[in-house]
Amino acid sequence: MKTTWIILAALLLFFATAVFSQPIIVDHTCIDIFQIPVTAIQSAKADLHIVYGHTSHGSQITSGMSGLVDFMNGKGYEHNLFAYNSDGSAGALQLNDGPLANDVGYYPDWVNETRNFLGTPNAQGRGSSHPTYNVVLWSWCGQLSGYSNTDVYTMYLNDMNQLEQDYPGVTFVYMTGHSDGSGLEGALHQNNQTIRNYCMLNDKVLFDFYDIECYDPDGNYFGDKYVDDACNYDGGNWAQEWQNSHTEGVDWYSCDAAHSEPVNGNMKAYAAWWLWARLGGWAGTTPDLTAPSIPQNLDASIVNETQVDLSWDVSTDAESGVSRYRVYRDGQAIATTTSNTFSDQTCVPGETYQYQVSAINGGGSESDKSVPVEVTLPTDNQPPSTPTGLTANPVSSTEIDLSWDAATDNSAVSGYRVYRDGEQVADVEDTYFSDSGLTPQTGYRYRVSAYDVAGNESSLSDPATATTLDPSQERTTIRLEDTDEVDDTFIYENDPTGNYGGDCCPGEIDRVLVRFNLPAVLSGKHILSANLEFFVWNQSNYHDNETLKIYRMTRSWDEYGATWQNAADGDPWATPGGDADMATPVAQIPQQPDQADWDHAFYPPADITQLVQAWTDGTPPNHGLMVVNDGQTEIGFKASEYDEGSRPYLEIVYTDKPIPSSTESESVSSFELCSNYPNPFNPGTTIQFYLITRENVEIKVYDLQGREIQTLLSGQMDAGQHEVHFAADNLASGVYVYTVRVGQHQMMRKMLLAK
Repeated sequence: MKTTWIILAALLLFFATAVFSQPIIVDHTCIDIFQIPVTAIQSAKADLHIVYGHTSHGSQITSGMSGLVDFMNGKGYEHNLFAYNSDGSAGALQLNDGPLANDVGYYPDWVNETRNFLGTPNAQGRGSSHPTYNVVLWSWCGQLSGYSNTDVYTMYLNDMNQLEQDYPGVTFVYMTGHSDGSGLEGALHQNNQTIRNYCMLNDKVLFDFYDIECYDPDGNYFGDKYVDDACNYDGGNWAQEWQNSHTEGVDWYSCDAAHSEPVNGNMKAYAAWWLWARLGGWAGTTPDLTAPSIPQNLDASIVNETQVDLSWDVSTDAESGVSRYRVYRDGQAIATTTSNTFSDQTCVPGETYQYQVSAINGGGSESDKSVPVEVTLPTDNQPPSTPTGLTANPVSSTEIDLSWDAATDNSAVSGYRVYRDGEQVADVEDTYFSDSGLTPQTGYRYRVSAYDVAGNESSLSDPATATTLDPSQERTTIRLEDTDEVDDTFIYENDPTGNYGGDCCPGEIDRVLVRFNLPAVLSGKHILSANLEFFVWNQSNYHDNETLKIYRMTRSWDEYGATWQNAADGDPWATPGGDADMATPVAQIPQQPDQADWDHAFYPPADITQLVQAWTDGTPPNHGLMVVNDGQTEIGFKASEYDEGSRPYLEIVYTDKPIPSSTESESVSSFELCSNYPNPFNPGTTIQFYLITRENVEIKVYDLQGREIQTLLSGQMDAGQHEVHFAADNLASGVYVYTVRVGQHQMMRKMLLAK
């Protein structure tokens, strides 16, 4: 019996290493997702257990795959057929991109992380720590551009090959680096070719990330035009050009492809599923240049004033089968579907349309269009319902924001007309409008109507009035994030002499020093809010109940000279690690519990309003902040040297109205109440007020029927600036009222919850 088990184990290893007798190369020729049989998708989901290590560039694959789910749901497939998640639950593909924290450019970290995750090889050639995982892939994040040809072998190919030998039951997917604009003569192109040649010669599995970026979906080549992974080339941007000439929701879908454009993420997702299908046993496709038969007996049935349902006979194709149909309206493609029916719900009443359908086979060949069918939609004489819930909220001395509840219609509401003092001033599609260019401290009266696609207009809504603000109360928002507005550096206890002031994204942080250079315009201003946010590019080893603590720096420091030991070159800190007021944190940021959600995302904002107000008043001086990570959760931040949208910023909202001082007469007022911000809001808003002296304060929220919703505050409060937050997660949209009672004085304000 023992001998039998040894033979079986040997056979398992043999088949694990002998599955691929030729290379599997997934590139721009593998982006027609409709060619992949549903059975191949289902087999991949049943058999593959994937772990994926990547940073921002590699997330183009997963972002594309996330957006693909809904896009394919409308194409005649089983609902959520293309879903994936980290554990393979609910019938989804298991693709876990949480455990491997870096990318393949961090050598030898990526090798060590792979081995640590898999564990000791077991009898099946997999890892004993995670024995179900049978696919591992890593992406690049720009590092390959700086590699020599020797580096490609010593820091990548040799280690990949060794991992394959040590874990023969696991498929390791090779990957090329993303394009960088250096062209065919650049080091990146040559290094990618080295990887490609190696995989071809040694029967490896390659996801050709670079090759996909060199082509648009129609097969036009841009690799010789200095293309980069933002899809820029020496004549424009191929992705934007392609998207502008094609229909969103039909030919492509929106997705957050980091550093790039949606269609690039689309293509990466299509190619990824091609890869999963091949790894699941699908043999791929062979060219089929013979078009399917032309769809016959196209029928168009009018459902209502805006909907036409189509049906036709199933087409045939002897070689690769019919994979999908393309629907045309007045000669323009409007949809693709895998079934022989389609519902067009975007018609205009009274219009005449001509429909045709073509068939496309598994090789991508398209038939001629069917015999056209023409329909004329009935007219619509019924107007929409009258809009309700109109509110008018002054936001500045020259602007009033309006919002209202959506109207309904028997076909569809096309838009709304906004009337100010009896005259139409706007025609909008949404249920909100910002009326600007108004006169300060002036009252205005508004009403709104709705109209449908046939031009029928409803009656006017009930009026709403508002008065523009005094200019001194006007809110202004500024966002400090440019390199000339921010100084920041990272300091490490284990590297006491290292300076990281020029780095864009160092590894796990010990401490971050950051200083925002406040503009002179803030001097003497009333700071309503000041929120600080950091972009997390990596989080691992999460532990519950840990926070990042933010302290006020008490001395000046130099971005390019500060280290754990020194505030600047040759200028030591009084306390190693930075001189700061460590008695009480200025703010704290909770470390988020799900690292998959907090990889390449902003942490929740840190409120430093009171400190910014003090800085603008000149006491204390602005030496910046120190962010301290003294927990076990490992976090990497992006620095100000990184791209816009992924770097730290401070957003400040202020007014010209001065802060009340303690010398003001109590007979004028014992407190000042600011309008809640934001307003309208969803799901939360902040109420800010100022006390001249210590007072008993009560703040309550009511609905318009006078029913109490919540008591936000009740008790003694010291003089100075205060704020409370109102969370309305479980409330319906509408107008609510909050009252602030201070001593014997009370004020009331309205606020709009707009979900």
